[in-house]
Amino acid sequence: MRTNILIGLLITIGLVTSVVAADWPQHLGPQRNGVSNEPAIASDFPNGKPPVVWTRPVGSGWAAPVVANDRVLIFHRLGNQEILESLEVQTGKVVWEQRYRTKYVDQFGFDEGPRSTPAVVNGRIITFGANGDLVVRQEKTGEEIWKRSILEEYRGESGYFGYACSPLVVGDRLVLNIGGRNAGIVAWDVRTGKELWRATDHEASYSSPIVTRFHDQDTLVFVTREAVVGLDPESGKIRFERPFRARLRESANAATPLAIGNELFVSASYRVGALLMKIAPDFQLQEVWSGDEVLSNHYNTSVEQDGYLFGIHDRQESRAKLSCVNWKTGKLQWLQRDFGCASLIRVRDRLIAVNEDGDLIVLAADPMKYRELIRVPVLASPVRAGTAFSNGQLYARDKNRLIRVNLQAK
Repeated sequence: MRTNILIGLLITIGLVTSVVAADWPQHLGPQRNGVSNEPAIASDFPNGKPPVVWTRPVGSGWAAPVVANDRVLIFHRLGNQEILESLEVQTGKVVWEQRYRTKYVDQFGFDEGPRSTPAVVNGRIITFGANGDLVVRQEKTGEEIWKRSILEEYRGESGYFGYACSPLVVGDRLVLNIGGRNAGIVAWDVRTGKELWRATDHEASYSSPIVTRFHDQDTLVFVTREAVVGLDPESGKIRFERPFRARLRESANAATPLAIGNELFVSASYRVGALLMKIAPDFQLQEVWSGDEVLSNHYNTSVEQDGYLFGIHDRQESRAKLSCVNWKTGKLQWLQRDFGCASLIRVRDRLIAVNEDGDLIVLAADPMKYRELIRVPVLASPVRAGTAFSNGQLYARDKNRLIRVNLQAK
């Protein structure tokens, strides 16, 4: 069983995988850190605009597209149905689609589509709907393998904006933060849907988990609504736990944790702020630095480059800024005001951002100063979904369209 867990970790960090090296098969990419190891992207284009290769109508939702095995998977909602579509990567044409009825109603009437990004692992596609419908399908056909109604079975709370945790598969284990009664975090056998373990009684957040290695031990890391939690993937045993939430009830933990070596970075808005911790061999947590002044992620996850963090600071309604922060010290390098919340992907020494206004922005990952290289409108505001990057192509969506943009260097 331990071998299966290790294989799952290798899948997650991109060393062993059923998808090709340039695929973007899950939330934040192959390593779940918003980083692509592809060749550098172009810095200029004819007329200053990277070409939009194709456009595809879609429904509502904040689920990011994913790319695997020459297919683009998009999870969205039309009417009272949540829909998963498999599209040809070259043309955007539909290969297959699967749909089911949903009863989810957004409390604020903002958007009623799915929030969770699908995962493609070993010939399977996993989706998690806004109302708690967890479905595993065959990758080639979309045929359902198994389904569970998390809201009904685990009697959890879907929160202000529905279920949003993006599924993570480690070995044969599918894990999610669902906020169930005495089942805050749950693992199932991805092949059968059988529950394997449950841990915590924490409410669900809008953050998604990662798997990493601390001191040569595979470790799941979750940011729940209440805390940062590290667990053994095999047993669900808690290795560490630290409170991490706002005093304000009307708040959210939404950014994904980021691990480098034996250090762990987490961030949230609502006066929680950023926190870098060092993980000891016995899994004790030592604070390196913390603060709410320079990098409080509302819902977008920061990316790292050569010892510096680039991320969105402050809340969406406050017109968030883009900041660069020293990983080791938390010192602010620079801050770009009025940037807006934005999904970030790093490709070599370039950052690709699509902000809430629908602008595609390419900038240098330069810790010394803000250097914008390209800015062009590509989508309609508001844009909150994440993006995907594969083979030099950027995939992005708003509430009406999915686009493929060619950023490949000539």
